[in-house]
Amino acid sequence: MKNIGTLLLFQLLLFAALPCFAQQKAKFHIVSFAENPHDMSPKTHEKLDPDGHPYAIIKVKSNNPDDDLSAYSFNFEHIPHLVEAKDGELWVYVGRNAMYVNISRDGYHSIKRYDLGLTIQPGRAYDMRLSAESQKIMKQMVRFNISPVEAKAIIMYKSDRPGATEQLFGTADENGAVAKNLELGKYSYKIISDNCYPSEGVLILDNANATHTEDVVLRANFARVSLVAGNGVSIFVDGDNKGVGSWNGILKEGTYSIECRKAGHKSTIETLKIEEGKDVTLTLSNPEPITGTLSITSTPLDAVVTIDGKDYGLTPRNINDLIIGNHKVTVSKDGYLSQEFEVAITENEIFERSVELKQKQQDTVIKDQAESNAAVRKIGTLQSSGTINGHEYVDLGLPSGLKWATCNVGAVKPEDYGNYYAWGEIKTKEQYTERNNKTKRKKLDDISGKSRYDVAYADWGASWHMPTKADFEELLNNCSCEWAVYNGVYGCCITGRNGNRLFLPAAGYRAGTSLNDAKAGGHYWSSTSYESGIGSAYSFNFSSEAIPGVFHRMIALCVRPVTE
Repeated sequence: MKNIGTLLLFQLLLFAALPCFAQQKAKFHIVSFAENPHDMSPKTHEKLDPDGHPYAIIKVKSNNPDDDLSAYSFNFEHIPHLVEAKDGELWVYVGRNAMYVNISRDGYHSIKRYDLGLTIQPGRAYDMRLSAESQKIMKQMVRFNISPVEAKAIIMYKSDRPGATEQLFGTADENGAVAKNLELGKYSYKIISDNCYPSEGVLILDNANATHTEDVVLRANFARVSLVAGNGVSIFVDGDNKGVGSWNGILKEGTYSIECRKAGHKSTIETLKIEEGKDVTLTLSNPEPITGTLSITSTPLDAVVTIDGKDYGLTPRNINDLIIGNHKVTVSKDGYLSQEFEVAITENEIFERSVELKQKQQDTVIKDQAESNAAVRKIGTLQSSGTINGHEYVDLGLPSGLKWATCNVGAVKPEDYGNYYAWGEIKTKEQYTERNNKTKRKKLDDISGKSRYDVAYADWGASWHMPTKADFEELLNNCSCEWAVYNGVYGCCITGRNGNRLFLPAAGYRAGTSLNDAKAGGHYWSSTSYESGIGSAYSFNFSSEAIPGVFHRMIALCVRPVTE
């Protein structure tokens, strides 16, 4: 018996030492209760008790207008009753002969066996007024520390209180931590992460003066991955661009397609299998160059060929390993004037070029010949076929019926250079770089007629748009192009089969803050992206001849609108 008594005493002490999770309970009072002989509600809203007698009605009000009356529960011991909410009041229908009431409310001390001071009579009306203290809310700060930090965990929680719903606790920051203030009590939680298995647990908050810290280690379902590629190679994982040259990150368990892309190269694709917890470092296979051939000769022979600043030896020669795309070629020889031009190399095709160099000692002859050529190539009056939205156009008799504007965007005369725009942008800039290029990494096909990207459409109205690559090809296939001078400005004169002419000034291009190639070459944007890619677009270029080409989107070229 002594041992049993000691055990009971220990259990009582243990129970007394247990923390109390509940909020500190407040109190409410019955301020008044009395019959209201003038209230006819029991007759106008009559309800009968189980014995067929009319219920009495106790109309309950609170001194606090914000009090939630629906939170109160009533009990008249063995007497039946019903409760209804009515316009800011609580109507309690009570059977006859009730003399005591018990009232309870969650979080408050209950009123037990309150003596009504009378016996409830059937079909009578009574008034009761309550007064409740504001319930004091006690909270405790809760902090979660989640590892590994790569988990980027989302924490949900739910109180043990009846009717409680699941709520968002928060999302772990870059250090794996997140905190929130919660009312005292018991909670269940679960942690969700794309990169880990879910974790669940229970919180017991019982001390408003301390921070509860929950350290959780998630079981990862990922591996750390390091992918290495060559310079300028873009790495794609299941189609998502992860960067250029290298990428370090995490991947969940599974099988992935790793693709390496580079302009002018054939992409390589390989499969990577990831197992949880097994880190991977992989050197990727670089894309293979897509090349074409430049066949070049000169008069005289043995001239130095330089392509994009690199020495390729002496003429005549076939250069078979040029990456497809535009290249700047310089042919030079001591005692002769150098020639520079641009070539567009395509896959498995030969671009043939013969260059005639002129001796430097023949300066006088060259000058006289240049003046003679300038006189022959000088253009007189240009035709205008009509006006749309205040901008003139010329009809060159093209099969499609397409009409070309007589001026560049931003120009007022055919010989004016006008404005320069990066591809897919509708505003000029002080500097044109890859960093401030607004279409960088955007996968676009053809932007003609799209007000967000087409500057002709945006500035001149819906009747105008940028020419497509096909529109420039139609121009080259159906018109003659020659180097010419109009009002003292060098450029390309395009003559249609109907005799009408179009003049494109040799406005060069802008890169960074510099204007390049002006007076020597013309470069005009088409609306067509290069192979539906994310870095370049087709252009129309001319110096000694007119050719299609490709420029990086960040370079600023002129735009010559067209209209149907």
